[in-house]
Amino acid sequence: MKKHLSATLLTVIGGIACLTLRLLQNRYGFEPDTGLPISGSLYSVLLPTTLLLLAAAILLFCRQLPGEKELSAHPFSALFDARCTAALMLVVGGVLLWCLSGLAGLLSHGELYTSTALGLFYPVSAITRRMNTLLSALLIPAALCFLPAIVSIRRGEGRQINGNLLLLPVIYLILQLTISFREMSINASQQVYYIELLARIFLTLSLYHLSSFAFRCGNTRRFTLYCIPAAILCITALADTATLGDRLFFCGGGALTLGFLMLQLSALHDTKNDPPSYRNT
Repeated sequence: MKKHLSATLLTVIGGIACLTLRLLQNRYGFEPDTGLPISGSLYSVLLPTTLLLLAAAILLFCRQLPGEKELSAHPFSALFDARCTAALMLVVGGVLLWCLSGLAGLLSHGELYTSTALGLFYPVSAITRRMNTLLSALLIPAALCFLPAIVSIRRGEGRQINGNLLLLPVIYLILQLTISFREMSINASQQVYYIELLARIFLTLSLYHLSSFAFRCGNTRRFTLYCIPAAILCITALADTATLGDRLFFCGGGALTLGFLMLQLSALHDTKNDPPSYRNT
């Protein structure tokens, strides 16, 4: 089976399995009144066990990929297969979802209370509302930074892009991760927020390694090693989201990471019999 199809299958099956377990854990693994985890809950064990098994499967999958030390000699668009239309549409959809997420966050900035997936409500401070509004506003230009990469891949012909543009979404995600962790760490139990935290971390790392291809120092193994977990965790984090903006954000993050990974692995497969040219160069 082609590598990009195998990666997609692993991501979708793993994501659906973890999402199901997380929904069950949220339903039966936490006290409904306090939100604290129930001691000895089956789903509190099954979910991390499944994540560990998926991590082992991802490591085995990455071992099958070549080291590709020669990638540094090729421009950005030559390393992604524009003929993989489904993957390209997935990336475009991810950009659109992030823009919609930013708009949804801007429209809800005046909310005085925030709810969780467990049905609990917490007051939102004025500074938190201002920071959430700022993050929502910054998400839109961060998403649009992927457009030059999409155009470059679509046109092909060995086009190179400005790698600094792909670093801007990474900087945004680091800022978002810092602020989100500040809010999440108030919770007494890490069981409540560890999925969302891991999703944001792996999403940041995967997009950081995407930018390395624009600087001619990309590595498919490392890129794959972060992209698949990022997409799986983004799907799983949907069980914990309580706002439309967060749902759109994680859907967009999963679409971006999986889409770019499919484009890269598809190009890798198509050039197996013609390694010097990498198709578009």
